[in-house]
Amino acid sequence: MIIKFCNERYYNGELIPLTKTDDKSEPSIVLIKTAKGNHMRFYGNGGRYNVREIESLQEEAIRDLTFSNDYQDIGFIAPYNGQINAANEYMKKKIIKNTVHKFQGRECDGIIFSTVLDKKASKKDIEFVDDAALINVAVSRAKKRFVLVSNVDIFKRSNKEISELIRYMEYYTEFSLYHESQVISVFDLLYKEFSEVLLDRERKLKDSDSKFKSERIIASLLRDIFDEEDKYKKFSFKREYRLKDLIRKTSHLSSEEQKFIQTSARCDFLIHYKMGNEPAGVIEVDGSAYHNRSNKEQLRRDSLKDSVLRKSDIPLLRLKTIESDENNKIKEFLNSILTNG
Repeated sequence: MIIKFCNERYYNGELIPLTKTDDKSEPSIVLIKTAKGNHMRFYGNGGRYNVREIESLQEEAIRDLTFSNDYQDIGFIAPYNGQINAANEYMKKKIIKNTVHKFQGRECDGIIFSTVLDKKASKKDIEFVDDAALINVAVSRAKKRFVLVSNVDIFKRSNKEISELIRYMEYYTEFSLYHESQVISVFDLLYKEFSEVLLDRERKLKDSDSKFKSERIIASLLRDIFDEEDKYKKFSFKREYRLKDLIRKTSHLSSEEQKFIQTSARCDFLIHYKMGNEPAGVIEVDGSAYHNRSNKEQLRRDSLKDSVLRKSDIPLLRLKTIESDENNKIKEFLNSILTNG
């Protein structure tokens, strides 16, 4: 069924597939549609990456189909090197990762193709990704299962190669699976389009918490978590807390770190115990516009803050706005604080 698409679309049915039958017990073609939102990001050198597509592959409901243990090898391919770099960072599975162009000439039992683009993509971007030669290579690399993870809507509007692949899947439903990912981030509220699941969170935001919506979102989430279970009710938080007020003794720090503390450096959220106001930990919200690899100065400041807090035995959690699962990450952070005292 995999090569049948390429055969019908690109070779006028002239290929002779060597595989005679398909196992209908599991789909040979899988489409994962990411949740609403603008998840693509840009590297400074013009590259593209999309962490949400990578996280959607690892969703519990679909993970066994994307990373089957029955396969000898699995390949992750994408149009951009930036997405390959992101996959190396976020994928823990040992799979082969490379751009589509570099994958030509090799095959794997399972192939995952990440399209990366969202509504911010230019016409030129879409033409580059939704290209007949590229899609032919991507699909035909798979021997047993082909997985497409994508913002489906923009390619349906393009009405070219990927939309044809989607129509093919919709026609041969006994061999395919169409899965709408449930991987959602509270930071999706930063976009014009977001899942309806987040409407209740949107109503809970308070302008008084911060001028930054990303931080208003986390403030709202923290209040709900603190009220959810008795063990969390002992915590509260302060916003924009100065490092020099948090860390009074600095003899254990380097001269550069001591100078950094005396600047206007602040913690986005200081988590503290209600009784006695003892500091418990720090949560930082890292927006992709500032906390990215091309912003060297911000990376330097982040590194200094991380080092200062680590040397001062103050736990730190960084929440990146391009990631997801913030509720569980915060709870795991608080649980670790409670466990370690």
